[in-house]
Amino acid sequence: MHTRHLFSACLILSLLAVPAFAWLRPGNPAPDITVITDAGIKLRLSELYAAGNTLVYFFPQAGSPDCTTEACNLRDNFEALGKLDVTIIGVSHDSREAQKVFKEKNQLPFSLVSDQDGAVSKAFFVPNLGGTNQAKRQSFIINQAGIVVWCDYKSSAKTMAQDALRAIARVRSSQGNIPLDKLRAESYKDQDERTSVDYQRARGAEPYAGPPADNPANRQMPKN
Repeated sequence: MHTRHLFSACLILSLLAVPAFAWLRPGNPAPDITVITDAGIKLRLSELYAAGNTLVYFFPQAGSPDCTTEACNLRDNFEALGKLDVTIIGVSHDSREAQKVFKEKNQLPFSLVSDQDGAVSKAFFVPNLGGTNQAKRQSFIINQAGIVVWCDYKSSAKTMAQDALRAIARVRSSQGNIPLDKLRAESYKDQDERTSVDYQRARGAEPYAGPPADNPANRQMPKN
């Protein structure tokens, strides 16, 4: 009997430890944490959000071919994104020194954040690539109110900027009046198999079952 009660107690505690959701979705409040940029500047994300639209993108490794393609795609479209008040922040598990070399070599006009302890990835629920210490290629757009309005769980290195521009155009055309369920549908519209039920379950997440308002716990985001 004692063993049965102990097992039940452990099961309840394990369930309580499971987060309310396994990944960020449109409509969720964006994480508000403090990061340090490649220039050594301490930056609180909520202050960045307040300035306009923010594109936070995660990439596996500074200097790798695909990550270079992605960063240069954003660089070449930096002016177009800027016209839509977009601030870009790139995040990887590389050291700050490696990111500085990567930034200087490719003349990147935006800040990079070294996430060696994984705190930023954890806050955004970004997993590592299987068997590595490299973040998956994912991206998020946050509006001025600090709300996630776009998620790409399998970002394209070649069209990162174009995907972001299209997403922001959709949100702007709605004048901020898109219902959350439609906002999510728009966010997932161009992502094909990466937004399928099978893909979401493969990531350890349950398929979308309703807007965040359905579950108040979905509003609880990690802060430091």
